[in-house]
Amino acid sequence: MQSVSPGTAAYMVLPKIRLLIVGSGVEALALAHLASGADMQVELVSPDDITLTRARDAGIPVRELRGLSSPVDLRIDGGTAIALMFHDHEWEQMVLLKALDTDAFYVGALGSRRAHARRVEGLIASGCSNEGIARIKAPIGLVHRLRDPHLIAASVIAEIAAAFQERFTAF
Repeated sequence: MQSVSPGTAAYMVLPKIRLLIVGSGVEALALAHLASGADMQVELVSPDDITLTRARDAGIPVRELRGLSSPVDLRIDGGTAIALMFHDHEWEQMVLLKALDTDAFYVGALGSRRAHARRVEGLIASGCSNEGIARIKAPIGLVHRLRDPHLIAASVIAEIAAAFQERFTAF
């Protein structure tokens, strides 16, 4: 982040939002497309070949998420938002434990309140702190209980933009 003072008005030049989408399926792809259109720096990480192929074909940078016991290199910094877009929640715990150990400005996870309660139980059993768990935005997005993938994506983008503004332009 760099301060610039042209003339008498001072303003901030902010970094581009980096969005790391970890997940699979139509919701992950809809979020990747919309975030790319919103000029975010997007990367999709998925264990699903179809999701990876569709994202790659759309020009979205991808990385393969290998087995549940494989190390996860998320490459996260303070300018990174992480959106977990899994319906199959078995992948989440490994990713969340890594994500919550970073200074990412946003960590969100797809799923209902019941799914989040189960997610929290697993994280507690793995030794995750209450402070870490409290960082997770779940259900993900500003508008909960949406079903349409494109509306979910719009809701998530809005929530990420609000979190970014709070982190980088707060007084």
